[in-house]
Amino acid sequence: MNHDVPRFQGGRRLLTGSLGLALLGALGLVIGAFVAPARLAFSYLTALASAATLAIGALIFLMIVHSMRAGWPVAVRRVVEAIVSALPILALLFVPLLFVLDRLYPWLRPELAHDEHARHLLEHKRPYLNGPAFVVRAVVYFGIWIAVGALLRRWSLRRDADPARDVSTRFVNLSSLGLPVVGLALVFARSE
Repeated sequence: MNHDVPRFQGGRRLLTGSLGLALLGALGLVIGAFVAPARLAFSYLTALASAATLAIGALIFLMIVHSMRAGWPVAVRRVVEAIVSALPILALLFVPLLFVLDRLYPWLRPELAHDEHARHLLEHKRPYLNGPAFVVRAVVYFGIWIAVGALLRRWSLRRDADPARDVSTRFVNLSSLGLPVVGLALVFARSE
């Protein structure tokens, strides 16, 4: 690693502006919790699902690239890995949804269904569609995505620290074998 290259020192203004906007967003979140909690829950879920979709899409892209042994994505690899590294934060941001699941998913309260047929279907699906099972599935999905992303990133950083280290076989094996698992976890998570 070349230590003679000066590090970028700019960006303070951008960071300050971003933090200001984040505080404004947090204030809006607090106001929304009192004014329209159900609407806030749906908006929060939508935002979280959008961000998670981007991060998981980046993970799938990274895995496809490694599976194909493609060389061109090296120019964007760090950006893609940075997006994937947001998955643990997104898992933490999922936790507040656990407190409003009954507002988001009508299958948690089948007794409120107006139609007798719909109520019967919800009761029939209750072994799968219930709060604890939903939480367990979410933990499994996030666990898969985070573990695969973390391994790929760790191996990538090790290879950069020691270019003589050949970890390409690890990349290919994990990506090739893990791609169906990651993809199925995404499909099942989107169907919740």
